[in-house]
Amino acid sequence: MQKLGVKLQGTFALLWGGVLRTVGILPSWTLSLSPLVKATLEHYYFLCGKTIKFIPLQQQCNGQEDCSWGEDEENCVQLVPEGPPVGVRISTDRATLQVLNKETGAWFWACHDNFHMALAKAACKQMGYSSVPTFSAVDLADTQGLPLREVTLNNGVLQGQDSAKMLIYLLSLDAACGESVKSPRVVGGGQARIYAWPWQVSLQHKTQHLCGGSIIDPRWILTAAHCFRNNQALQNWRVKAGSEIFSTFNTIPVEKIFIIDSNYMFPKDNDIALVKLTSPLSISDTIKPICLPFFDEELPSNAPLWVTGWGYTQQDGEFSRLVLYRTELKTAL
Repeated sequence: MQKLGVKLQGTFALLWGGVLRTVGILPSWTLSLSPLVKATLEHYYFLCGKTIKFIPLQQQCNGQEDCSWGEDEENCVQLVPEGPPVGVRISTDRATLQVLNKETGAWFWACHDNFHMALAKAACKQMGYSSVPTFSAVDLADTQGLPLREVTLNNGVLQGQDSAKMLIYLLSLDAACGESVKSPRVVGGGQARIYAWPWQVSLQHKTQHLCGGSIIDPRWILTAAHCFRNNQALQNWRVKAGSEIFSTFNTIPVEKIFIIDSNYMFPKDNDIALVKLTSPLSISDTIKPICLPFFDEELPSNAPLWVTGWGYTQQDGEFSRLVLYRTELKTAL
């Protein structure tokens, strides 16, 4: 049986038959490992840094604190249960701003005699957007259904004021998203160019492509929760954007991963996740955010839908590892 000695400054560790045993504890815990030994340890074990204790790698992110200080459960996928609705939303008719009365649960049109950038930024921030917004006034003549309320800013949150005064403007916010250079249509699918689908990213686990995702903000990626079912340690995930050629170069590490339900029913319910990057993407012709649908948007029957990604081009077929592919679907409502 192979024996492999590992010198931890202050500790002598012995890897015997796949089991790591430490002997002798001294005050200093500085690691001094050869690349081969380090790679071997990282493949099988997680290091509890504060106590210099090794645990089997499968015990990391298993929902139980196996390290004395709980480090093994710190950098993992986080469950964030669905909470109350965000207090602002954009309607689909003309992208007009609506605000929620949290006391009554009723929505109202946002009005203001002197709407300014601080109000627009607050509305966008509440919806998760960080880019500088633009806004304009629209005529009230065609409005119906919801009441009108003047909006004010309170601790960074838009709130409505009860008033009998009928103001003359609705406000709309414009978001720069969903802009691309369309490439020619390919019947039955075919290779895709990233400038036609600049929101497409590759989520890579230990350099292997596992899932696709969509850019919704320079630091946020929207993807599927099932991607992380058996891979919950954040340090193993990276994101590649801006290229239709699959590669592991110039990838960005992941800072946080959020899911809303640990018991989602793939592929039906709550199979959704948000990935936060350690640094923002640089927006360019090949890296742009996708538009999220309006809250009241309905998909018409026979609407064209496009699917892009790296993967199998047909059942039991060849895996498209290097080049981004696309294909068109049809809705059947």
